[in-house]
Amino acid sequence: MAPPPAVHRPGKLKQVNKPYKSKHATKNELKRKAGRTAVEKGKTLKSSVGMLGNLSKQQRKNQAKQIRKMKKDQTLHARRIGSSNGPPKLVGVLSLGQGTDVNTLFESIVEYNLEDSISLQNGAQTI
Repeated sequence: MAPPPAVHRPGKLKQVNKPYKSKHATKNELKRKAGRTAVEKGKTLKSSVGMLGNLSKQQRKNQAKQIRKMKKDQTLHARRIGSSNGPPKLVGVLSLGQGTDVNTLFESIVEYNLEDSISLQNGAQTI
């Protein structure tokens, strides 16, 4: 007796064509369908694009590079300066002898700089 003929059944890995590929017409198909069209005199693609249409590819790249550099410099400058009052200031006052009064020195510093606020934290005074 002869064995039964083998039956091929595709498994999970069978080929599936991409359904979105054939829905749209290609550029050449659109050109063929449109045929020849008359172009209005004086109107070109570059002139209709606007200001960026007049720049060459190299000029556009250079312009984008300059804008990136300006923005980077602005952010670096803002970081270096800190807030609108400048970088935060920390002042430490140490008494090197018994004849000095730290509290009066601290009060004179505070009077000199009236805009800053005073806070007490863990017994230490900070400006």
